[in-house]
Amino acid sequence: MYVSSFDCLCKLYALTRVTIVSLRRHKPLNADLPEYNVDSDLEMIGYTLARWADGGWDAVDKADADGKLFGIMIVQDRWQRPVLLFRNDWKAEGVATEEKYLELKPWSKPPMFE
Repeated sequence: MYVSSFDCLCKLYALTRVTIVSLRRHKPLNADLPEYNVDSDLEMIGYTLARWADGGWDAVDKADADGKLFGIMIVQDRWQRPVLLFRNDWKAEGVATEEKYLELKPWSKPPMFE
């Protein structure tokens, strides 16, 4: 089973927004509020492409320290593997070509199948 870039981007979008959104507690239960009884705001982030860095966190840290990942959001999937979010295909192809040690892939297998 493969996890597509689009599926990961949608899931990462939801996960990253949870960490950025401010949550306010409401004392009375209100039927108009979502499941956890908190308000939240969902905002679009400008990233359209996800790539897994099979080179691992050491490779991502090296590229980031060298300034090669400027404008790229570094996140992790549910198994704590590095995922890079790009704004366009041109930037993704450039990084993949110049920084081969990152081993960028448009998909990833769940750990039980690796």
